[in-house]
Amino acid sequence: MRAAALGLLFALGIFSSVSAANFEGNLVPDSSTAIQVATIILKRHLGPAQFQKFVAKSPLRARETPNAWIVFTYPKMVPPKRRVGEYDEYTVVAGGGGPAISIAKKDGQILDLYFQK
Repeated sequence: MRAAALGLLFALGIFSSVSAANFEGNLVPDSSTAIQVATIILKRHLGPAQFQKFVAKSPLRARETPNAWIVFTYPKMVPPKRRVGEYDEYTVVAGGGGPAISIAKKDGQILDLYFQK
């Protein structure tokens, strides 16, 4: 929780990079912290109503990279499967994507904010 709070303060510009550089370890150490920071930033960026629309359809997930967390929406639905002869047939759903945000592990800096394709 402390890491999430420090990451948020840094993301909002309250702490400088000098303060974050002196922190031992990562300010955003795990996916749970990354999702908490992303939730606050995305609610502020999109507005609460629009943010709720996105997460109602697709909950936030986090993917770890060597230096950052990528937090994105991922659809809840499972593509239907049916048997066709000896093969399984899957329905693939494609379309517009939701918001994604890249957060530096070390200092909680927002590296990128975009919509997935």
